[in-house]
Amino acid sequence: MRLKRYIILFIVFANWQHQNLFANQDSIAVQFIDTIIIQDSRFALYSKSNSNYSIGSDFSKYYTQNSIADLLQYHTPIQILQNGATGVASLNIRGTADDQSNVFWNGVKLNSLSLGSADISLIPINIAQNIEVITNATSTAFGSGNFGAAILLNSKPKFNSGYNVSLRQTFASYKNYKTDFAFTVSNAKIAFSSSSSYQQAENNFKYYDRYKANNPLLRQKHNQLQQWVSVNDLFIKLKKKQTISIGNYTYDKDYQVPSIMGSFENSKKHQDDFGTKTFFNYDRFFRKGKLSLTQNHTYDYLLYTDSTVGLVSKFKTHQAQQTIDYQHQFNSMVLIDVGSSYNFNFAQIKAYKNNKIQHRFAMYAATKFLIKQFNLNLSIRQEVVNADYIRPQFAIAFSFRNKKNFYNTTLSYSDKFRYPDLNDLYWIPGGNINLQPEYGYSTEWQQDFILRKKQHQLEYANTLYFLRIKNNIVWVPMSGGLSTPLNIKRTQHLGTENTLRYTYALKEYLSIKMSSNYNYNRSIILEDKSNTSTDGKIIRYKPEHSIKSTFSMQYKYFDLGLNYLYVSKRYTEDENVEVFALRPYHIIDMYVALKYNHKIFNTALVFKVNNLLNTSYESVRSYAQPLRNYQLSILFNFKSKQS
Repeated sequence: MRLKRYIILFIVFANWQHQNLFANQDSIAVQFIDTIIIQDSRFALYSKSNSNYSIGSDFSKYYTQNSIADLLQYHTPIQILQNGATGVASLNIRGTADDQSNVFWNGVKLNSLSLGSADISLIPINIAQNIEVITNATSTAFGSGNFGAAILLNSKPKFNSGYNVSLRQTFASYKNYKTDFAFTVSNAKIAFSSSSSYQQAENNFKYYDRYKANNPLLRQKHNQLQQWVSVNDLFIKLKKKQTISIGNYTYDKDYQVPSIMGSFENSKKHQDDFGTKTFFNYDRFFRKGKLSLTQNHTYDYLLYTDSTVGLVSKFKTHQAQQTIDYQHQFNSMVLIDVGSSYNFNFAQIKAYKNNKIQHRFAMYAATKFLIKQFNLNLSIRQEVVNADYIRPQFAIAFSFRNKKNFYNTTLSYSDKFRYPDLNDLYWIPGGNINLQPEYGYSTEWQQDFILRKKQHQLEYANTLYFLRIKNNIVWVPMSGGLSTPLNIKRTQHLGTENTLRYTYALKEYLSIKMSSNYNYNRSIILEDKSNTSTDGKIIRYKPEHSIKSTFSMQYKYFDLGLNYLYVSKRYTEDENVEVFALRPYHIIDMYVALKYNHKIFNTALVFKVNNLLNTSYESVRSYAQPLRNYQLSILFNFKSKQS
């Protein structure tokens, strides 16, 4: 099996600057239609009025050793929970659970069919040029989940850019090595890109074990990592205003799961993740419309073993999705979008006793009204899962932007739902096929202020949000030591997100960027039928305060950057017992890059210090995190003259 995987890697081997062709059709549509509306993907049409956070390649190039987790942690309000330095990493957005937000790559949903969550430690930096977080993401556009947000991993094709070859070698602390190779080529009709990376690490870092007497300084054991990733995209312009896009994303992550802090036994746990995601998209442009046909397929394999107890757990899942979507512009003020999707889900998991098949069908419609500076979005979705009826979902967003683009405000409302995961329904023992979907609603008021004067730009963004969820699915203890999931909890999430950004640019010679983000979130349990003592308590692992600040300066021959993160106290029990709470922590990272640019090639030497303050902290209780560590990257990029 492993030999076959490496053969696959060899065949598709070749950048971390590949192009997404599904979720960003705007640049393509502009070439065909002389209108100002049909420039967006379906996702953008439904979500453009919402607050969002965008991370470009100018930041991601300094995080090549890691997954997208670090980018999201520092540049968005998202909190990352990770089981150690190489373990599973989950998303926590606005106090919601890890299975209540979705991650999409080129329109392909990356969340696990069995668990519902997305392990973002499996998603590399080089998967996309741009990462966008859509808050108050509507169920009308994205379907099940998205109580917290939807994360879009996107980039755009570049035509007539010739060819480009890139190589990066990174050396990091704890025998951590990574190689990235990239290749892109394009002309007026075809754009192809391929990227791949290989990483291996010992990860035997030192840490202070605060769960042992005298807080000893220990070295992590049984924490090795080996992984590779390959991403490939092909975009073709056909005659008569037609386009085809094809892409594949394949990964393999093989790693050891270390013992938790306070343990006196050596771990013998091991996890192997393998997956391949493929999309095919066809677009046909008309004078006032666009027809899109999409076919996606995902395959995920997970093998978890623990030789100390003889545990072998194997998961195999397939998902096939077909979507047809049509957008039509009646005039300069009215646009409609209608479509339907069908999902076929198949799970081959021993704990389910039998193979499980799930059919999901949805129909949706949306309309956008543009009247001068006013924008109104209305959307509806009806979904059916097997024979289960999901009540209709509605969403509305109203926005205003002044003529000089100085002020923008949006008020939005969205229905939410999440269908139970396969494990919730079918896991034996304990699964509950009578579970109801989680339902809820959210409102959001977002404002942006932008001041521009010559080389200076100052921006302030404020978002207020309120979210309620009922029928929360919770696994509770039953007789005989077993647990089963029940719809027994109601939760409430409210807060504010505030971002201040400053940019100074002097031609191509010098640029300075500073940003600071303060987030307040209060997520509480309104009702828990299994434990009334937790009513009114803060949900576990949800900090009330977080601060994220970044500074970067780019000059001719060098770049300099600082990242700062503060996370307040987090409770690890629903009862909010103080003795089990995780302490607040501060993290600072710093990087400096020396670079040289030529007409056809450029090189860079990047040195990065992670956890500059040598902070001892926990993201998840009892899982150790590295102290101060270092990273050195050497980059070489060669491009044709026409690019």
